[in-house]
Amino acid sequence: GCHMCGIGRHVERCFARLRQPAAARIGPEHHGKAKGLCLGGHVLELAHHVEGGIGSGIDGETDGAASEPQCFRNRPGDGLAWRIAATGKLADFCRTIGTEQTASLVVPCIKELSADASQHVRSALAGVVMQVVPVLGKQTTIDELLPVILSLLKDDFPDVRLNVISKFDQVNEVIGIDLLKKSLLPAIVELSEDRHWRVRLAIIEYAPLLAAQLGTEFFEGKLGELCMSWLGDSVSAIRQAAASNLQKLSEEFGAEWANENVVPDVLEMIKSSHYLYRMNTLEALGKLAPIVGTDTLCSKLLPEILACAKDKVPNIRFGVAKLTQTLVPLVDSSVIEHSIKPCLLELQDDADVDVRYFAQEALNTCQESVAG
Repeated sequence: GCHMCGIGRHVERCFARLRQPAAARIGPEHHGKAKGLCLGGHVLELAHHVEGGIGSGIDGETDGAASEPQCFRNRPGDGLAWRIAATGKLADFCRTIGTEQTASLVVPCIKELSADASQHVRSALAGVVMQVVPVLGKQTTIDELLPVILSLLKDDFPDVRLNVISKFDQVNEVIGIDLLKKSLLPAIVELSEDRHWRVRLAIIEYAPLLAAQLGTEFFEGKLGELCMSWLGDSVSAIRQAAASNLQKLSEEFGAEWANENVVPDVLEMIKSSHYLYRMNTLEALGKLAPIVGTDTLCSKLLPEILACAKDKVPNIRFGVAKLTQTLVPLVDSSVIEHSIKPCLLELQDDADVDVRYFAQEALNTCQESVAG
C-alpha cells in the first residue's frame, strides 16, 4: 500500500480503485463501458488531489472546513482543461509517491497521454515528462519512458517538441552518454533542422550542454556542420544564437580547438553575398576574439574584420567600428596605432552619419588605451 501522511482517505480510495481490474474502474456512470482515459484518468485525478493538499491529517481530517477540489465534486472525466492541468502536476505527484508507484501507476498513464488526441495535453506532458526521469532511475527510464520521449520529439505540434527539448538536461544525467549518443542524438540532429524556428533555437541553446557531455566528438559530423550553418539561418534570432553558441563551444573546448574547427569556417562566411549574414559573422568574430588568443586575433581575425570597413553596406561599416572598439583592450598599442586607428580614421570621413559616430567612439577608446 501507499502510506502518504497528510493526503487523506480519498487518496487511499483512489489507489484502491487503481489496483482493481480495468472493468471495475470504469464505474456505473459510463454504463459499464470504457470511456476516455481509464487508468490514466484516475491517476490524473489522484495527481490533482495530491497536489491540492486535501487532508491535513493522516486520516483525512482537516483543522478547518474541508475544501475538496472542484475536479472531484464535478467528476471532470475527460474534460480537456482538467487533463491539461492535472498532467502538469504529474512530476510533483511522482516525487510524492516514489519510484515503485510511479513505475506501476504513472508510467502507463504517461503512455496514454503521449497519444492523447489533444496537442495541448501532449504539450503539457512534454513539459513534465523529463522531470519524471530522476524518479524512475536509469533502467526504467530506458525501458519505459525513453520510447515516449522519442515519440514526443517527433510530434507534429512544435510546442510538444519544444517542451521536451527544454528539459533535455534532466534525462542526460540519468541515461548516460552511450545511450544519449545512440538514442537521443539522432533525434537532436533531426530537430536542429526543424521547420519551426523556435525548435531550432531550443536545440542551439541546448548544444553547449550537449557538447560538455559528449566532448569534442560532439562537433564531428552532421551536428558540427549545423552549428556553422545556423549563422546563415533565415531567422535573425537563430543567427544571433548561433554566434553565442560558437562562443560557448569555443570556451568549452579551448583556443586550440576553436582555431582549428571554428575560425576557418567563420572567416569563410564573412564573404557571404548577403549582408545580414556578414553582420552576424562579424558578431561571431567579436565573440571569438577573446578566446582564440592574441596571435590568431591579430593574424587572422583582425585583417578580415578591418577589410569589412570597405563594405558597401553602411550597417557593416559601423559594425566594424563598434567591433574594433571592443578589440582595443585585447591587442597591444602597436596594433592599435598601425592597424585599427588608420581604419577608423577612414571611417570617420564616411558618408553615413552612424558610421562616423561609431568610428569616433572607437577612436576615443583607442586614445584612452594608448594614453593609459
